[in-house]
Amino acid sequence: MVWYHPEPVGIDRLAARVAVELREAPLTVVMRASSFLGSSPAIALQIAAIGGLLLLVRRDPRPGLWLLAAFAGAWFLSNGFKAILDRPRPDAGLVGSTGAAFPSGHATQGAAYFVMLGLVLAAVLPRPWRGPGSVVAVSLGVLSGLSRIYLGVHWLTDVAGGFSLGLAWLAILLAVRADASLLGSSA
Repeated sequence: MVWYHPEPVGIDRLAARVAVELREAPLTVVMRASSFLGSSPAIALQIAAIGGLLLLVRRDPRPGLWLLAAFAGAWFLSNGFKAILDRPRPDAGLVGSTGAAFPSGHATQGAAYFVMLGLVLAAVLPRPWRGPGSVVAVSLGVLSGLSRIYLGVHWLTDVAGGFSLGLAWLAILLAVRADASLLGSSA
């Protein structure tokens, strides 16, 4: 749809209006923080910290490598599509943002990296913390993508496209991981 019709559609404008109506100082602080935590530099630091910690404690590089693969693939895919489609962003947002709008990089990374983080946490945390840790990770990914609508730097369809692209990349990674497990590899 974005390829043939780069202008925002009705649902985009409705979501933007609702986001503006919801703006209040405390929620704006939460959305700015969520957006920051879903940014590429913040995710890179998370991967270094979590992957490094798991390497030191468990002597296992694989969780960090899976997180890196989820993030890097999402980053390359979203930026590749942005370069091809070059959809304009909304006019004025609460935070600065450059480049094309579709798909949202925060949403793409949110779906791929933060869901992978939830899966990693479910595998490495003590049993009582697995569910809550995974829920927090996935929720942060969703909130990071949605924050971009609230902050006025993406249209709803940018975020929906990003979530779809990120989940597709995640599915590919999980298929590779499952295939490697079936073949007896230590992936």
